Amino acid sequence: AWWIIGTESGLRFALYRLPVLANVHIHAKELRGTVWRGFQGQDWLIMTPGADVTLSSAEFKWQPQLLRQRQLHIQHLRIGQIHISPKQTPPKPDQTPPQLPKSLKLPLQVAVDEISVEGITYGIKKEPLLLGSHISYVYRNHEHRLLLGNVRTYWNDMKGQVSLADAAPFALNGQITGQGELEQTPVKGWMQLSGSLKQPLLQ
Repeated sequence: AWWIIGTESGLRFALYRLPVLANVHIHAKELRGTVWRGFQGQDWLIMTPGADVTLSSAEFKWQPQLLRQRQLHIQHLRIGQIHISPKQTPPKPDQTPPQLPKSLKLPLQVAVDEISVEGITYGIKKEPLLLGSHISYVYRNHEHRLLLGNVRTYWNDMKGQVSLADAAPFALNGQITGQGELEQTPVKGWMQLSGSLKQPLLQ
């Protein structure tokens, strides 16, 4: 077990070999670090049955020693430019509509200080989906909380937070503000979320 989490060869095994079991293939250049200390790499390629995804860079840093205190603390996951190349896949048979889980409780507290991305593009024409953005996440006191530090597209910049209770009916609460430009006209928006995951209310 320590070989996987504490050595660079173990990191390569965890990233390159284990995902193959789920038909996912991952490659990266200049991969350095370990699972335990954190790692970084350049020019990632993630191949799945539905799409190929490239990442210009990725860096992961966390505090594994806090697991002994039943805390998962990720300091940052910083990702460079992402490009998604979809693949043609056969249509899937009709599936049962998704059902809400009985619980969203986690076995430990979670804090993700920063998840950031330089941008996301899609398809042959590299259509921009997202510009440089960052968010954070906390799970504590039976509540999931997502903080939108700044989520940017070509037409809108959004900030705010959304919280979700971990027990049914999964109370939902949040507020998101946005500002941007539409047809060269500055616009601002505001959205209030309430209700529950089953019956969300949007104002």
